[in-house]
Amino acid sequence: MNKEILDFLGIQEDDAKDLKGFSSKFSELFIRKQNLNDSKSPEYKEIAPSIIGKVAGNAQTVITRKLKEAGVDISKNDFKDKMIEEVVEFAFDQLSGAYGTKIKDLEKAAAAGGDQALTDLKEKYESLQKKNQDTESALSTLKSALSEKEKNFASELKGFKLKSAKRDLFGSAQYAEGIQDVAKIGFQTHIENNFSLDLDENESLVLLTKEGHRIPNPKKAGEFLSPLDIMKEEGLKLGVWAANPHEKEKKKPFEAKNNFGNQGHQGAFPAGGNTRKISSAIKQ
Repeated sequence: MNKEILDFLGIQEDDAKDLKGFSSKFSELFIRKQNLNDSKSPEYKEIAPSIIGKVAGNAQTVITRKLKEAGVDISKNDFKDKMIEEVVEFAFDQLSGAYGTKIKDLEKAAAAGGDQALTDLKEKYESLQKKNQDTESALSTLKSALSEKEKNFASELKGFKLKSAKRDLFGSAQYAEGIQDVAKIGFQTHIENNFSLDLDENESLVLLTKEGHRIPNPKKAGEFLSPLDIMKEEGLKLGVWAANPHEKEKKKPFEAKNNFGNQGHQGAFPAGGNTRKISSAIKQ
Protein backbone atom coordinates (compact mmCIF):
# COMPACT_ATOMS: atom_id res chain seq x y z
CA MET A 1 0.00 0.00 0.00
CA ASN A 2 1.36 3.45 -0.95
CA LYS A 3 2.91 4.99 2.20
CA GLU A 4 2.02 8.53 1.11
CA ILE A 5 -1.66 7.60 0.86
CA LEU A 6 -1.56 5.82 4.22
CA ASP A 7 0.06 8.87 5.87
CA PHE A 8 -2.59 11.12 4.35
CA LEU A 9 -5.35 8.89 5.73
CA GLY A 10 -3.63 8.46 9.10
CA ILE A 11 -3.41 4.67 8.78
CA GLN A 12 -0.36 2.77 10.02
CA GLU A 13 1.40 0.45 7.58
CA ASP A 14 0.98 -2.46 10.00
CA ASP A 15 -2.79 -2.03 9.73
CA ALA A 16 -2.72 -2.09 5.92
CA LYS A 17 -0.54 -5.04 5.03
CA ASP A 18 -3.28 -6.32 2.75
CA LEU A 19 -6.57 -5.08 1.29
CA LYS A 20 -8.62 -6.69 4.07
CA GLY A 21 -6.61 -4.95 6.80
CA PHE A 22 -6.72 -1.61 4.97
CA SER A 23 -10.48 -1.91 4.37
CA SER A 24 -11.12 -2.75 8.02
CA LYS A 25 -9.07 0.20 9.33
CA PHE A 26 -10.50 2.61 6.74
CA SER A 27 -14.08 1.66 7.69
CA GLU A 28 -13.19 2.19 11.35
CA LEU A 29 -11.82 5.72 10.77
CA PHE A 30 -14.00 7.14 7.98
CA ILE A 31 -17.67 7.41 7.10
CA ARG A 32 -19.03 8.06 3.62
CA LYS A 33 -20.73 11.46 3.76
CA GLN A 34 -23.58 10.40 1.45
CA ASN A 35 -24.54 7.66 3.91
CA LEU A 36 -25.32 10.31 6.55
CA ASN A 37 -28.21 11.48 4.37
CA ASP A 38 -29.87 8.07 4.66
CA SER A 39 -31.54 7.61 8.05
CA LYS A 40 -31.57 3.86 7.43
CA SER A 41 -27.81 3.57 6.84
CA PRO A 42 -25.58 2.00 9.54
CA GLU A 43 -23.45 5.17 9.59
CA TYR A 44 -26.42 7.42 10.33
CA LYS A 45 -27.73 5.03 12.98
CA GLU A 46 -24.30 5.06 14.62
CA ILE A 47 -23.84 8.84 14.83
CA ALA A 48 -27.28 10.47 14.99
CA PRO A 49 -28.85 8.53 17.90
CA SER A 50 -25.98 9.33 20.26
CA ILE A 51 -26.62 13.05 19.78
CA ILE A 52 -30.38 13.19 19.24
CA GLY A 53 -30.99 10.55 21.93
CA LYS A 54 -29.15 12.60 24.52
CA VAL A 55 -31.15 15.71 23.62
CA ALA A 56 -34.45 13.79 23.77
CA GLY A 57 -33.50 12.17 27.09
CA ASN A 58 -32.73 15.54 28.66
CA ALA A 59 -36.02 16.92 27.35
CA GLN A 60 -38.01 14.03 28.80
CA THR A 61 -36.40 14.49 32.21
CA VAL A 62 -37.20 18.21 32.33
CA ILE A 63 -40.76 17.74 31.05
CA THR A 64 -41.47 14.92 33.53
CA ARG A 65 -40.28 17.08 36.42
CA LYS A 66 -42.28 20.13 35.33
CA LEU A 67 -45.46 18.13 34.84
CA LYS A 68 -45.07 16.51 38.25
CA GLU A 69 -44.78 19.96 39.82
CA ALA A 70 -48.09 20.78 38.14
CA GLY A 71 -49.67 17.62 39.55
CA VAL A 72 -49.44 15.48 36.41
CA ASP A 73 -47.62 12.14 36.71
CA ILE A 74 -46.31 10.43 33.59
CA SER A 75 -43.93 7.52 33.00
CA LYS A 76 -41.06 6.84 30.61
CA ASN A 77 -43.37 4.61 28.58
CA ASP A 78 -45.45 7.67 27.68
CA PHE A 79 -42.42 8.98 25.75
CA LYS A 80 -41.48 5.69 24.14
CA ASP A 81 -40.76 5.89 20.38
CA LYS A 82 -41.72 9.58 20.27
CA MET A 83 -39.81 12.33 18.45
CA ILE A 84 -38.76 15.46 20.36
CA GLU A 85 -41.63 17.49 18.88
CA GLU A 86 -44.10 14.76 19.87
CA VAL A 87 -42.73 14.72 23.43
CA VAL A 88 -43.36 18.47 23.82
CA GLU A 89 -46.82 18.21 22.23
CA PHE A 90 -47.71 15.29 24.52
CA ALA A 91 -46.66 17.35 27.55
CA PHE A 92 -48.93 20.25 26.54
CA ASP A 93 -51.87 17.89 25.99
CA GLN A 94 -51.42 16.25 29.41
CA LEU A 95 -51.12 19.61 31.12
CA SER A 96 -54.18 21.02 29.40
CA GLY A 97 -56.26 17.95 30.23
CA ALA A 98 -55.23 17.94 33.88
CA TYR A 99 -56.03 21.63 34.40
CA GLY A 100 -59.33 21.30 32.56
CA THR A 101 -60.40 18.48 34.91
CA LYS A 102 -59.41 20.44 38.02
CA ILE A 103 -61.28 23.54 36.91
CA LYS A 104 -64.47 21.55 36.23
CA ASP A 105 -64.24 19.96 39.69
CA LEU A 106 -63.89 23.39 41.29
CA GLU A 107 -66.84 24.75 39.33
CA LYS A 108 -69.02 21.86 40.56
CA ALA A 109 -67.92 22.48 44.14
CA ALA A 110 -68.74 26.18 43.81
CA ALA A 111 -72.24 25.44 42.56
CA ALA A 112 -72.94 23.35 45.66
CA GLY A 113 -71.63 25.95 48.14
CA GLY A 114 -72.07 29.62 48.92
CA ASP A 115 -69.97 32.76 48.74
CA GLN A 116 -67.02 31.16 50.55
CA ALA A 117 -66.94 28.35 48.01
CA LEU A 118 -66.93 30.93 45.22
CA THR A 119 -64.06 32.77 46.89
CA ASP A 120 -62.12 29.53 47.29
CA LEU A 121 -62.82 28.67 43.67
CA LYS A 122 -61.53 32.03 42.49
CA GLU A 123 -58.31 31.70 44.48
CA LYS A 124 -57.67 28.15 43.33
CA TYR A 125 -58.50 29.08 39.75
CA GLU A 126 -56.05 31.98 39.79
CA SER A 127 -53.40 29.74 41.36
CA LEU A 128 -53.94 27.09 38.70
CA GLN A 129 -53.92 29.67 35.95
CA LYS A 130 -50.57 31.09 37.13
CA LYS A 131 -49.04 27.62 37.47
CA ASN A 132 -50.31 26.76 34.00
CA GLN A 133 -48.73 29.88 32.53
CA ASP A 134 -45.42 29.19 34.30
CA THR A 135 -45.35 25.60 33.09
CA GLU A 136 -46.26 26.54 29.51
CA SER A 137 -43.52 29.18 29.59
CA ALA A 138 -41.00 26.59 30.78
CA LEU A 139 -42.07 24.14 28.07
CA SER A 140 -41.87 26.86 25.43
CA THR A 141 -38.34 27.72 26.57
CA LEU A 142 -37.41 24.05 26.45
CA LYS A 143 -38.81 23.70 22.93
CA SER A 144 -36.70 26.68 21.80
CA ALA A 145 -33.61 25.13 23.39
CA LEU A 146 -34.28 21.83 21.62
CA SER A 147 -34.72 23.63 18.31
CA GLU A 148 -31.37 25.37 18.84
CA LYS A 149 -29.69 22.05 19.61
CA GLU A 150 -31.10 20.58 16.40
CA LYS A 151 -29.71 23.53 14.45
CA ASN A 152 -26.31 23.05 16.08
CA PHE A 153 -26.40 19.37 15.20
CA ALA A 154 -27.22 20.20 11.58
CA SER A 155 -24.35 22.71 11.52
CA GLU A 156 -21.91 20.19 13.01
CA LEU A 157 -23.06 17.56 10.53
CA LYS A 158 -22.49 19.95 7.62
CA GLY A 159 -19.03 20.77 8.99
CA PHE A 160 -18.23 17.07 9.14
CA LYS A 161 -19.41 16.54 5.56
CA LEU A 162 -17.48 19.61 4.32
CA LYS A 163 -14.28 18.45 5.99
CA SER A 164 -14.71 15.00 4.43
CA ALA A 165 -15.36 16.50 0.98
CA LYS A 166 -12.26 18.73 1.23
CA ARG A 167 -10.16 15.74 2.24
CA ASP A 168 -11.45 13.82 -0.79
CA LEU A 169 -10.71 16.77 -3.10
CA PHE A 170 -7.13 17.28 -1.95
CA GLY A 171 -6.60 13.54 -1.95
CA SER A 172 -7.48 13.46 -5.67
CA ALA A 173 -4.79 16.02 -6.60
CA GLN A 174 -2.50 14.85 -9.41
CA TYR A 175 0.83 16.31 -8.37
CA ALA A 176 3.80 16.47 -10.70
CA GLU A 177 6.59 14.01 -10.07
CA GLY A 178 9.04 15.14 -7.42
CA ILE A 179 6.68 17.52 -5.60
CA GLN A 180 7.56 17.49 -1.90
CA ASP A 181 5.01 17.23 0.93
CA VAL A 182 5.74 20.80 2.06
CA ALA A 183 4.82 22.07 -1.42
CA LYS A 184 1.59 20.04 -1.37
CA ILE A 185 0.64 21.58 1.97
CA GLY A 186 1.42 25.00 0.55
CA PHE A 187 -0.75 24.34 -2.49
CA GLN A 188 -3.70 23.26 -0.34
CA THR A 189 -3.28 26.42 1.74
CA HIS A 190 -3.23 28.44 -1.48
CA ILE A 191 -6.57 26.92 -2.56
CA GLU A 192 -8.21 27.59 0.83
CA ASN A 193 -6.84 31.16 0.94
CA ASN A 194 -8.00 32.10 -2.57
CA PHE A 195 -11.35 30.31 -2.74
CA SER A 196 -14.33 29.59 -0.51
CA LEU A 197 -15.11 25.88 -0.15
CA ASP A 198 -18.73 25.03 0.61
CA LEU A 199 -21.48 22.46 0.00
CA ASP A 200 -24.32 23.18 -2.44
CA GLU A 201 -27.98 22.24 -2.01
CA ASN A 202 -27.13 18.67 -3.07
CA GLU A 203 -24.30 18.60 -0.49
CA SER A 204 -21.68 18.45 -3.24
CA LEU A 205 -18.44 20.39 -2.78
CA VAL A 206 -18.16 23.67 -4.71
CA LEU A 207 -15.32 26.17 -4.97
CA LEU A 208 -16.48 29.78 -4.99
CA THR A 209 -14.75 33.10 -5.36
CA LYS A 210 -14.20 35.01 -2.13
CA GLU A 211 -17.31 37.00 -3.13
CA GLY A 212 -19.32 33.77 -3.09
CA HIS A 213 -19.78 33.30 -6.86
CA ARG A 214 -19.45 30.11 -8.93
CA ILE A 215 -16.70 30.19 -11.55
CA PRO A 216 -18.06 29.83 -15.14
CA ASN A 217 -16.59 27.23 -17.47
CA PRO A 218 -15.13 29.22 -20.39
CA LYS A 219 -15.48 26.19 -22.68
CA LYS A 220 -19.13 25.36 -21.92
CA ALA A 221 -21.83 28.01 -21.82
CA GLY A 222 -24.10 27.85 -18.79
CA GLU A 223 -21.83 25.50 -16.85
CA PHE A 224 -19.37 26.02 -14.03
CA LEU A 225 -15.92 24.67 -13.34
CA SER A 226 -15.78 21.75 -10.94
CA PRO A 227 -13.59 21.92 -7.81
CA LEU A 228 -11.12 19.52 -9.44
CA ASP A 229 -11.00 21.65 -12.61
CA ILE A 230 -10.24 24.76 -10.57
CA MET A 231 -7.61 22.97 -8.51
CA LYS A 232 -5.98 21.60 -11.67
CA GLU A 233 -5.95 25.07 -13.26
CA GLU A 234 -4.31 26.59 -10.19
CA GLY A 235 -1.89 23.67 -9.91
CA LEU A 236 -0.73 24.09 -13.51
CA LYS A 237 -0.22 27.82 -12.97
CA LEU A 238 1.96 27.13 -9.94
CA GLY A 239 3.76 24.18 -11.52
CA VAL A 240 2.74 21.55 -8.98
CA TRP A 241 0.25 19.66 -11.14
CA ALA A 242 1.18 16.84 -13.51
CA ALA A 243 1.34 18.66 -16.86
CA ASN A 244 -0.58 17.45 -19.91
CA PRO A 245 1.84 15.34 -22.00
CA HIS A 246 0.52 17.01 -25.18
CA GLU A 247 1.57 20.47 -24.00
CA LYS A 248 4.63 21.87 -25.69
CA GLU A 249 6.06 23.29 -22.53
CA LYS A 250 6.25 21.48 -19.22
CA LYS A 251 6.42 23.85 -16.27
CA LYS A 252 8.80 23.09 -13.46
CA PRO A 253 7.44 22.49 -9.94
CA PHE A 254 7.03 25.72 -8.02
CA GLU A 255 9.62 26.34 -5.32
CA ALA A 256 9.68 27.67 -1.77
CA LYS A 257 11.54 31.01 -1.81
CA ASN A 258 11.99 34.06 0.35
CA ASN A 259 10.62 36.09 -2.52
CA PHE A 260 7.95 38.56 -1.48
CA GLY A 261 8.10 40.74 -4.59
CA ASN A 262 6.60 38.32 -7.10
CA GLN A 263 2.99 38.71 -8.08
CA GLY A 264 0.42 36.00 -8.62
CA HIS A 265 -1.22 33.53 -6.31
CA GLN A 266 0.74 32.78 -3.20
CA GLY A 267 0.27 30.59 -0.17
CA ALA A 268 2.18 30.23 3.07
CA PHE A 269 3.62 26.99 4.45
CA PRO A 270 6.06 26.14 7.27
CA ALA A 271 9.67 25.42 6.31
CA GLY A 272 12.40 24.98 8.90
CA GLY A 273 10.21 26.47 11.61
CA ASN A 274 9.80 29.79 9.76
CA THR A 275 6.96 31.01 7.59
CA ARG A 276 7.92 30.81 3.89
CA LYS A 277 6.16 31.98 0.73
CA ILE A 278 5.21 29.83 -2.24
CA SER A 279 6.03 31.76 -5.39
CA SER A 280 4.58 31.23 -8.82
CA ALA A 281 7.83 32.32 -10.42
CA ILE A 282 9.10 29.78 -12.92
CA LYS A 283 12.71 29.54 -13.97
CA GLN A 284 13.25 29.46 -17.70
